[in-house]
Amino acid sequence: MFENDIHLNSTMTEIVDVYTPDERIISRGELKIRPKKSPVIEFSDPFLRIEENSKVFHALSHDGTRYILIDCEIYAANTIYPKVIIKSDTHDGNFRSFCFVIQGLTKWFDNSKFTKSNDNYITKYLNTNKFSSYLSDNSLGRIKISSNNWSQTKTHKNELFTLKQKTAITVEAVDACFSCDQVRLYINKITQLLSILAGYPLNVEYCYHQNDKILNPMYFLTFHEENQNFEHKHECFVRADYLFTENRWDMIFKNALEINVEKFQDIWCRLPELSNFSKFWQYELLACVSLVDKYSKSFSQASDDKIPRGKFKKIKSDLKKFVEEATDQDTFSRKELNVINSIIEQVQYIKNTKYPNFESCFTYTYEKMGQPVRDIINLSPEDFKHIKQLRDKVAHGELPKTKLQGNITYEMMLQNKLLVILYFWALQDFGISEKDIIKFLGNWMHPMIRAARLNKTAIDREISPHKFLPVNKKDFTKITRGGRKTIILENKGNNKNYKYRHDYNQLIENWYDTTHKDTTVPASLDEYLTLHVDPNEINSLCYSSSIYVENAEESHCAFGTCILNPPTHLSDPKRLWKYDVNLSRWYQPATEKE
Repeated sequence: MFENDIHLNSTMTEIVDVYTPDERIISRGELKIRPKKSPVIEFSDPFLRIEENSKVFHALSHDGTRYILIDCEIYAANTIYPKVIIKSDTHDGNFRSFCFVIQGLTKWFDNSKFTKSNDNYITKYLNTNKFSSYLSDNSLGRIKISSNNWSQTKTHKNELFTLKQKTAITVEAVDACFSCDQVRLYINKITQLLSILAGYPLNVEYCYHQNDKILNPMYFLTFHEENQNFEHKHECFVRADYLFTENRWDMIFKNALEINVEKFQDIWCRLPELSNFSKFWQYELLACVSLVDKYSKSFSQASDDKIPRGKFKKIKSDLKKFVEEATDQDTFSRKELNVINSIIEQVQYIKNTKYPNFESCFTYTYEKMGQPVRDIINLSPEDFKHIKQLRDKVAHGELPKTKLQGNITYEMMLQNKLLVILYFWALQDFGISEKDIIKFLGNWMHPMIRAARLNKTAIDREISPHKFLPVNKKDFTKITRGGRKTIILENKGNNKNYKYRHDYNQLIENWYDTTHKDTTVPASLDEYLTLHVDPNEINSLCYSSSIYVENAEESHCAFGTCILNPPTHLSDPKRLWKYDVNLSRWYQPATEKE
């Protein structure tokens, strides 16, 4: 798999004979493919003059490999720059179908379960996730976008074999054919969309022209760098299992690449590229703020109010007249009059809008986000002011002033908060609900979410409101004074009243240290409590690692919590214990029958 194909980030130099489409030889030249540079055929003959008007040429290497050079530009009459190179004998000029492989896609999509073996064979369950969606394109008609899973087993020496798996994206024009530029446009749009969903810049590795189920390797210039963006699929921003549920791929493709395609091409296609400025934090921040500015203006304009043109023209005329009449030529110096003339000129450029600047556009757009999301992002007016000052200084070539001299930690946090805001806006445009996006913000495995220092309490309140347990003021004070340590609570009924059990909390004070000295002491706190609680009072208990206690407007996250007589929705089957009155013993329903 891929051994004879052309990697889009590869370096290749090959001597080829170049022909016209009707097989007339032009000359022998050198085909060069280099990362981030246009593919080119250079001829050694300095007197060669190519007078062909054709946009297509053929090339033949010394080992018999044939290339078709498409949409060529001839420079200085002796150098050919093809936009697309196809490794094939023939090409009819039509791109009805093509496919491409994106780095990291297989890892993200993978839903394979496990590998099992016995004395006779080894079984590896492969990825089965696939999607298929139809779009409508104004110039091409219907477009089909689908995914397929490729796999290949290769045997090596010493009874070693490897299994290679790749996920390929296929794009097919149902009613027409793609041009070269349209092929590259769709590859870029789909890759950019998948990059946003994954939360990492994904790169195209291989591309193929598909003709009657035959895949011909294809090459074109790309500026993406090959890199390893994530190790495990759970590090991705949007989980793949979410996308493959309820045909959400179809919704996302239609919203991004059909309904909101102009906004996607104008704004969101630039979102994955922000990381390319990572070597220069000032420009990375500038690019991020500029994209926020771009979207805020676009969003606010949709609800803008304007004064009728005639009235607005009169207002500007009256303002100009007022300044002119208020200016006494005898009381102002020549320099002051120059400033007044500048003011009169500025009047002509007053905007007919209620959102005249970046701050007003952003404030309106940001406040349209739900309060829960704003609580999670936690961007203050002072934060925005600092960001804007940095943007203005960098944009005008000045040295930006960080909050802490020589330290950009605060600025990087603000930048990642802006990135979270951009991802939220983008995913909403793709049709994903606010509730689902908040769940994605709870994925602390993604580096952007960690760096943005989001309000985890606000996230947990939206995702798991049932884990916020009410206690009285006295108990809340006792718990918070104890710091982030394990606590014991008793459910007093209906999940509306929880009691801090001081007696049992004192009991477990030295439990952890005791487990290291006495091997007979249970290593799990919930099992340890079964040895001490009164079964006449407590008939079940459960341990949870993520429980909040709250009183009025205050909340506190406990390091770990054991709940006595827990309600059903807080009973983790793996850590739940019940008391069997008939057998006079504690047991775990998850491990044995009741």
